Amino acid sequence: MYPFPIAYITGSYLTTQQPSSELTLTNLTSLSRRWKKDTYQYGGQVSNSNDICLVTLSQGYHQGWVAVTLSDFKVLPHVQYNGWANAWLLPKGQSSIMIFFVPQLLNTIGYVVLGIAGVWFMKTICRHVTQMSEFWFIPEA
Repeated sequence: MYPFPIAYITGSYLTTQQPSSELTLTNLTSLSRRWKKDTYQYGGQVSNSNDICLVTLSQGYHQGWVAVTLSDFKVLPHVQYNGWANAWLLPKGQSSIMIFFVPQLLNTIGYVVLGIAGVWFMKTICRHVTQMSEFWFIPEA
């Protein structure tokens, strides 16, 4: 027999507040020019006066998330935050960062390559059909 969790149920409540999927920063002096491209790419200008600070992203933790400083393209250390979110350790100083989801980036690159290959294939087929039509005898009606 299992006990009924009445204390847990009576302590629960509903809220209309939605969790934020924006970048948040702890121990940070300032964050400016924050931007977001869909749900797979984020960035901003950060100024950190502490020895180290933490950039958190309220997306489920996945090793595919990568943060890069745009000045020297250094990959920042990725850690799990609060049991489920993504976080990166920022060094002291001012830097621009970009956070992106690598699987989505690879997907986008794949679509571009597929489009280029499709155009090349269609041009090749049209060229061969045009060359072959010169040798075909097509009677006029």
